[in-house]
Order: sequence, then C-alpha cells, then structure tokens
Amino acid sequence: MKCFLHYSKDDFINKAVCKHEGLSSKPLVPYSRLFFFERNVTESKKLDIKFMENQESSSFYYDIMAQIGKTKGEVGLNQDKKSPSIKKVAAAALAVMLGVHTQGAIQEVSAAQTEVSEAAAVSLTDNKIPEGAKISSETAHKNVLKLFPELSKAKLSSVQLGSNNTYPAPVEKNWELSYSVTRGNSTTGFSASVSSQTGEVLQAHLPEFLLLNEESEERISKEKAKEISDGFIQKAIPGLKKDDYTSLDATDEGINPLFGRSNYAFRYQLNVNGLPASGNVVYINIRDTGKVTSYSRSSVVGTYPSPTPKVTQTEAEALFKENLDLNLSYIPLSYGNYGRSSEYHLGYVPSSSGIGSIDAATGKMIDLYSPGDQIEVQNVNEALPNEGVSFNPAAKPLSGDEAVTLVKKHFPWLKEKTVTDVRLDTTSNRGAVQKVWSLRFAQESSSAAYGFSNDISIQVDSETGRVMDYYVWNRFGQEGEKETGKAISDQAARDQATELVLALVPNAAKELKLSQIRSTNDSYSFSFSRYLNGLSVTGDSVNISMKKSGEVTTFYSNLNAELDKLPKEKEPKISVEEATALYLDAAKIVLGYQEYGGYYSSGENVPPTVKLVYMPMMEDTQYYGAKFIDGESGKWREMYSQERSDVSSEAIDISGHQAEAVLERMISHDVLVPNEEGKIEPEQTITKGDWYTYLARAVDPYVETNNYYSSDAMNPFADIDVESPYFTIINRLAELSWVEPNPEENFDPNSQITRGQLSEMIIGMLQYDKLAKFYQQGTDLPNVADASQIKDKGAASLAIRLGILPLVEGRFLPDRPVTVAEAAEVLDRLAELQGKLDYFMNNEWSYRYY
Repeated sequence: MKCFLHYSKDDFINKAVCKHEGLSSKPLVPYSRLFFFERNVTESKKLDIKFMENQESSSFYYDIMAQIGKTKGEVGLNQDKKSPSIKKVAAAALAVMLGVHTQGAIQEVSAAQTEVSEAAAVSLTDNKIPEGAKISSETAHKNVLKLFPELSKAKLSSVQLGSNNTYPAPVEKNWELSYSVTRGNSTTGFSASVSSQTGEVLQAHLPEFLLLNEESEERISKEKAKEISDGFIQKAIPGLKKDDYTSLDATDEGINPLFGRSNYAFRYQLNVNGLPASGNVVYINIRDTGKVTSYSRSSVVGTYPSPTPKVTQTEAEALFKENLDLNLSYIPLSYGNYGRSSEYHLGYVPSSSGIGSIDAATGKMIDLYSPGDQIEVQNVNEALPNEGVSFNPAAKPLSGDEAVTLVKKHFPWLKEKTVTDVRLDTTSNRGAVQKVWSLRFAQESSSAAYGFSNDISIQVDSETGRVMDYYVWNRFGQEGEKETGKAISDQAARDQATELVLALVPNAAKELKLSQIRSTNDSYSFSFSRYLNGLSVTGDSVNISMKKSGEVTTFYSNLNAELDKLPKEKEPKISVEEATALYLDAAKIVLGYQEYGGYYSSGENVPPTVKLVYMPMMEDTQYYGAKFIDGESGKWREMYSQERSDVSSEAIDISGHQAEAVLERMISHDVLVPNEEGKIEPEQTITKGDWYTYLARAVDPYVETNNYYSSDAMNPFADIDVESPYFTIINRLAELSWVEPNPEENFDPNSQITRGQLSEMIIGMLQYDKLAKFYQQGTDLPNVADASQIKDKGAASLAIRLGILPLVEGRFLPDRPVTVAEAAEVLDRLAELQGKLDYFMNNEWSYRYY
C-alpha cells in the first residue's frame, strides 16, 4: 500500500490519497496529538508516529514513517511483528494523522512516538552554509554543546534557519535547534538559538530532566554563583571586555523555596559605543550546585546612531522634571486568585506621558507605548456625558439568537457578515460561575485553511447582555480586510467610541474618563480610565480600537476593583510635593540606546529602529512605571507583584530565642512572614491551617498569590471554597499528594494542632502511614515515658526515629500544642531530609512548576 501526502505552500498537508482495497478499519487512537508546523521544506523529513489500535485486550502498535518532501510525501509502514492487520489499520492511521494536524511545534510527546525504525539514523546537521548565513548548522550545534556539554545527552530533533513562529519575521535569521530528552514514558522538548552570522549562542538551557540525581550536595552562595556567572558571560560572548557590559545587581531572582534547589538569576547590560543599549541584555541562571542552567541574550538588529546627543544632560533632566505628573490613585499591590488584584493601596503614580524617554536629538518626550513618529498621541482627562445612551441590563437571560441580534445592534457592520459559531460557555469571576455567549463572525477574507484565525470573536454575558469583549483576529503576516467605507472625522470617531462605551459598560458616565487618544494613518485607539471615589484606579480601563471608517477592531474592558474593598481613607499621609521629591531623588537620567518597533500595529509591521535617548532609570533598571510611592508610608512599592503587603523581611521578636537561627532561615525563605508589627510570635501556638500554609510556602513561596487554579475546580473540603485563604494552599499540597481532599468533610483550618497530630500529618505526607501501622505497640517506643498517652504510636515512633519530632526530656508530649518555633524546627529538619527518603522530594522535578 502507498499513501501520498500532498504539500503546497499555502496548505502544508491538505489531503491524502490511499490506494488500497478494503480500507475499512477500527478507529485508531494516537498516543499523543500530532502537531505539524508550517515550514519551507527543502528536503525530505522523516516523521515516525506510533498508533495503538482501539480494541479491547489489544496491544498492536503501528509506526507510520512519512517522507515529507517539497511537493509530496510517501508514507511507508513498519510492521509490528505481533500485528496481523497492518495494511488494514494503516489507512485509518493516516486519516487520524491528517485529521488532527494543527500548526504548532512539538513541545511534549509520549515516548511511544520515538523512532523504532531499523533504518540508520540521519544527521540533522551538516557543514553546508546556506544563503543568508555565515556558519553551518553543524557549527551552530557544536557551539551550543561547548556552552552546555550536558546537552550531548539530549537528542537533536530539528534544525532550521530562521523561525516561522515569530511575527514580524526577524531581520536576521538565526539557527533554531530543537532538542528532546526522554525519561520513562515522558519526553520534554526544548530549544536553542544561535546567530547564523557570528555563531554566538543566543539562547539555551538545561531542562530539569538533565539535572536529576546530581551528585553534588553542595549549595553555593549567591556570591559564588555571581563569580561563576561573570566567567560564563566571557565564555558565551568571545572577545567581550569588562567595559563592554555592566552587571545589573538589582536583579531580583525571587525567593528560593525551602524545599528544592535554589536558583540564582543575573543580568548584564551590554554597551554599544560605550553607552548602555536597553535591547542588549544577557540573562544567566545558576543552580545552587554551581551549574549554569540557562543563558539568553536579547539583542536588537538595527543601525545605532551617533552617541553624541544634541540635547544636553541638564536640558534632559529639566524636561523630565517638568513632565513628571504624579496622580494619587488606587493601586493594585498583589494578585489573588484568577489574576485579579486582591489588595489596593493609596499611592502616587506618574501619568503615562511623564515616564517616557527623551529623544536626545529633538528633546521631545517619546511615548512609552507608542514611540513611532507615525503615531499621534493625545493625553486628555475628560468626563463622559451623563445624559443620553447608557447600559441597560437584559430583563431575562439571552438566547443565542438574542445575543447575535444584540451585537449587530451595537456593531452594525456585523449585519453584512456571516455567523459561524454560537456557543454557550461558562467562565469564572472570583469563584462565581458566569454563563457567556461566545460568538464568531467570518470576515470576507477568512480562509478555511486558517480556521478561526481571521474571524471576529465576541463574548456576551448571557444574564445581563453586557458585551465583554470584541476582537478581530487577523492572522500574523496577513493583511486584514481592505477598507471599504469612507473615513470618518476625528471628532466622529471620538463620539462613536464614547457612545459605545456608555452603551456597553455599566456606570460608564459615573466611573470612566477619556484618558488617551492615539491615531495613525488608518486607525484610532481610545483609552478610558476608571475613577472611584474621585481617584483613578490603576489598571482598570476600557479600550477601543477602530479603523478610520469607524469599524471597531477591538473592544475590551478590565474593571477589577471592587468599591467596598478599596482603602477607606482617601487622604494620604504624604503630599504630592513630597512624593514628587522622592521620585526625582530616586530617578536618574541616563544617555543610552533604546529600541522601538519590531511588532505589528493595526495590522502593519512597525520595523525595528534604535534611537539615542535619555532614559529614566531606577537602581540600574529602566523605569516603566511598575513602582509607586505608598501614600501612607512614603516607601517605594511594586505594583502587580507577588509581595505580601505590610510585612517586614526582619522580625523584631526573635533575637535571643533558642531557635533564632532556624526562625531567620524560615523568614529568608518566606515560610514565616512577620506581621504588620514585624513580629513572628515564636511561642504562639499554631492552627492546622497555619501548618499547611508553612508547608505549602516551603515548596512555593508564592503559593498564596499564584492564580493557576481554576475556580471550576472542586472545593477540596466542605469548608474550603474558592474564597478561602486556604484554597490555593490545599490545592497545591493535593498536587503533591501531601493532603487528600474530601469535599464531604470539613478541614477545620482554625483548630489547634498537637505534637501527636503533627506526627500523623507528617508521616502521612511522607507516605509512611502504612509502615507506621507496624509500630503500634508500646515496645516500639522504648524509653518514652509517656508512650501510653500516644494515640498513633507508629507515627510518633517514625517521627522520633527520623529526628523530625525528637523527645523533650524523655517525653513525646502528644497533647502539647505546637508553637511557631517548634513548627519552624520541624520544617528545618524536613529540609535536611529531602532527597534522602523514599518519596519526600526525591524526584525534585515533579515538584517544580515553571
């Protein structure tokens, strides 16, 4: 039997022709979904895929080897010796293969897809230097191995010149190499990038699989890691001199967990013409074993102008001071569940027009987000009219047809387009399930080859009829629909955007102000900022983009703040003048190079350019407005961060405590967090919820602010729902099998725990609870004076033997409540045991999430 895959430039694989009699078969189930990536194929590629026949008590496997050429590919078959019906199955296998193909690159596949062909291995690299490159693929591969020799253990799975999934396409093509490592029944894929012009490695890293079972138990300091990093950058960039870069010591690699290996992150600013170039930055990560685990370099391809400015340093500083306009705002401090901020503070932030760089040639402020000369930006602050159109919620839940009618009313050009999909979905909003109509309309230029990539997607709240978002999908690299309507005036576009916001957003006239207008040759963009209690809410906004004809291309709202959860005080303790002085004192204006462009805007490619500018810097880092002055304390704070608010990194009540060193260690790993008064209260007894919170933080210091748990997930316990502060804690520990959820039982997080209960929790977490049943006799607790008082003697016996809960003057004290200090000591002992027990932190990669 022969099957052919027909390939064309616009449709990678669009059909198959199988020539064989009796092509009926039972369905086949692929071990893993197949992903094909559109490429410029210049030579035959081999793809081995394994399928399993979907039949009870069947273990027949089939390999399909596809030779994909420039115009067609012939499919050969490798027959499993146990298979009696390979020809019959092959046609269906091919049909499945063609039926599931999508664009994308293989990231993780089953080991069942590895090659089993008896054919000799074919090298993916050679010494040929293709057009546009100065080095061969073989040289690129060798250069990667020079930096990371451990990658010789990995399999090189693909090599190509240039990237097909980068938009817009880079000016210079790099060698893109893909590797894979198989462990057991899982395969992890990862990549490296090498300059095709210089041979310099631009990006590579060691996957966790290659770091397992490292012999070294050494844990180096950050200072030692810095020495290793400084040496590595010299090796990675040949000819690099000390004056060619600056170490950015302000890098914050985050908090290393108590359990698991630590990682140190370093950054280096590379210079061009003796000046810092913000687009040329090197990132190096080092494991606490001393191993460099990742290296990447961002660079800008473009012409660097003369380093001599026409605007003086003094003039630039005066211009920055003149444009610095601070606003008192409600500012989100940290994220809670589902990406929404859980806490707001009063603080001072600069307006967007006052934090950009200054063009060293013209002395003009460069807009932070729209630096191109072709974009006109107007910063306004205008209230919306309080009369006329307004949002009116639906009297009853909408049907699909009613949702379609509604959006056609607000977006009249949709009347000329075809509805392709009407689907009722559910989403979650802070734990509340919300039903949403997901609508799709086809554009005239839509192509079946690209699926939904050229459609218009709209979401409508089925209960209220509120349009949640509207988006026109234009496939990257493809032009959108041609303008057919007459261009409207600037004022007409402004009026249309305002009227649409009033009609679609609840309380728009009361809460929103038009804050910024951007216009290009063929589009408008309008931003509306939200105000509550008369103060702006940072991050809350409504945005509309439209063509010059007035046809909307984007509408979305981001309104997260809840009025009753904002700070009650509206008056800060420091004035705007004091905050401005703090800003000017912290910021410094530095002459350097800034890159712009290299992206799509309104469907057009904005080419990359480099300008000589004066950049506002804070602590060796370019300032983008991510920091603010707290209106209460006058201190600098990070917005949208994972930091815990109102806490100190040092405790004032542990000095002289017998467990002082352990408590300091727990604070350094963020297992223990001082309260608003800077206290740990080491002799305070803890609750069940406290213990599991410490345990979860030991694995993930950011567990309480992570938002990767869906509110659609089942409540782990009857008294732990999505609003509970223990929801993410319990879910994280359940992933590790350290807690067994039971939605029908209460968790009782506020109940105090005793030493006896703690021993049971720990032995269960270590998965020794069955072993503990063999030690239930009093004789299993020799020399324990109060053995008769211990309920679970096996758990206590193992906790004592492992040194986790040692005796206190010959007694176990099973009924004594556990204190903060005692819990810290237990966690410290567990940290010493990681990797030494059968199950506890023995396979570290399985506990790591990136």
